Amino acid sequence: IVEFLQREGMVAEGDALSATGFGRRVSDLYIDPLSAVKLRDALRSYSPGKQFGLVHAACSVPDMPLLYLRRSDSEWVEEYMDEVKDSLLVGPPEDLEEYELYLSTIKTAKMVDDWMSEVHENEIANAFGIGPGDIRNKVELAEWLLHSAARLAELFNRDAVQDCTEAVARVSYGIRPELLELVKLRGVGRVRARALYSRGIKGLEDLRNTSYDRLKQI
Repeated sequence: IVEFLQREGMVAEGDALSATGFGRRVSDLYIDPLSAVKLRDALRSYSPGKQFGLVHAACSVPDMPLLYLRRSDSEWVEEYMDEVKDSLLVGPPEDLEEYELYLSTIKTAKMVDDWMSEVHENEIANAFGIGPGDIRNKVELAEWLLHSAARLAELFNRDAVQDCTEAVARVSYGIRPELLELVKLRGVGRVRARALYSRGIKGLEDLRNTSYDRLKQI
């Protein structure tokens, strides 16, 4: 274990063993060191516009229990993987058994991405054969792991910090990017924010210029 931590740059050996900046950050975040290594490596290959790749990386670590890959899932999951391949930061393995596990990471990431894209909870539950509690569990874990990725990005790729932070908010509220400003308001979640946005109130300035009666009606 110590050799692993030294090899991955979490522990340095002098007169005594001591944690590096990376090691302290991993300890503070309370994530599995193996998860931290996978997130670090993904962040190093990140470039702007690959937010789904960040979500998938978060779903590829040991801390994320994966959705079960049913026999009927393989075809559509592979098709979806081909659609998002340019965004992926964790590539598919060559080993067949590991490849099936990799498809499970894609399926799990697709579920989280659906939630972030405002797909209704019932639709997600039916599509993935899971219950609302399973959705909430995956969403909360994804939020924690994306927050961890944002903190690790401060060390390894500052270009990824903003996208990670945005992804945390999107997972937390289950919203598309255009609603991020509206959900900053207390009492406004994904439903109210979408109702406002769809009626032309797209930000705080629009809100200031809208009458109380109009807002109450919405």
